[in-house]
Amino acid sequence: MTIKPQSTNGTVQSLHSRIASTSNATLLLPVIVDELKTIFSCEAISLFSVDRAHKQLVSLNHHSHKLPQIRMETSPTTPAGYVTTNGKALNISDKISKAELAMYNPNMSISSSLDKNLKLKTKSMMVIPLPFQQKLVGVVEIINKQGDQKFTDTDFKISKDLAHPLGLLVSKLNGENGGAIAASPADPQQKLFQIINAIHSAKNVDEILIELKLSILELFNASLITIYAVDTTKNEIYSKLKSGDTVNEIRVPISPASVAGFVAMSQQMTMIKDVHNPQQLKQYHPDLSFDGSWDEKSGFRTKGMLVCPLIHQGKMMGVIQLINKKGSGQFSDSDQKNVQMIS
Repeated sequence: MTIKPQSTNGTVQSLHSRIASTSNATLLLPVIVDELKTIFSCEAISLFSVDRAHKQLVSLNHHSHKLPQIRMETSPTTPAGYVTTNGKALNISDKISKAELAMYNPNMSISSSLDKNLKLKTKSMMVIPLPFQQKLVGVVEIINKQGDQKFTDTDFKISKDLAHPLGLLVSKLNGENGGAIAASPADPQQKLFQIINAIHSAKNVDEILIELKLSILELFNASLITIYAVDTTKNEIYSKLKSGDTVNEIRVPISPASVAGFVAMSQQMTMIKDVHNPQQLKQYHPDLSFDGSWDEKSGFRTKGMLVCPLIHQGKMMGVIQLINKKGSGQFSDSDQKNVQMIS
């Protein structure tokens, strides 16, 4: 399930899916670069990998510019070097003064890595750090907004939202070209991308309800998961449970009589640390209650819940319900962000 393709989340999810599922990142790279130029209406994109052994940035898409590989020092006197050493994204407009550049580094120059090679005159640029597995693996330069405009706050937000999928792309490119940083199949971020891609590729709702539960459960390290679809005719949400060759169905009314039903009704994500605490429930709705009937039948004790609506093109399609985080016992801000990516 995804939201509108025109939205920021839709753009990020689309790139996530294709990068995560590709078996040849080298072939995908020029396609992604062209899409980035369209997204940001910019003149050029320069993607770099970090070579820690030599303290350099190494260009990855130089072939598209018909250039030899570019290497430059990770010095804070250049925007890309500054971002590499400080881990902070930059949005530099063509009206920026030397005094403003000096706020980052007294000797910083606004020129990009491509100025000399392409006879390009940089007027504006965004420079974004690219993480993978909580480690900086690369940097992307987004150069010259068309029409001599400066990059907007929205452009800057989208560029930062794209940092994780582009970090995965850099990691895959390093792996294909003998780099030291290769994507690990067990990496949680890559698992997230694979799940998003599987949801996009699902033939029907039943495939999501039954086949993807285990993968999502492992990603969030939760004890239980229930994925519901919406039955608008009966004003209910329902889930399918597979036992051997038999598929059983459970149904819940769309109402505050249960947490999942409330999320379907309100279309808002809900995270409750203790479902047995009435005060925590009433923070979301005065009539919200926890349906403990399943706990009574199974002997299981539900405590924490993270429940998120599944929305497709602005339409409510279902609910994903995660129960009891293992280990720490509480779902994190990162869990909330990841479940929203899936939805």
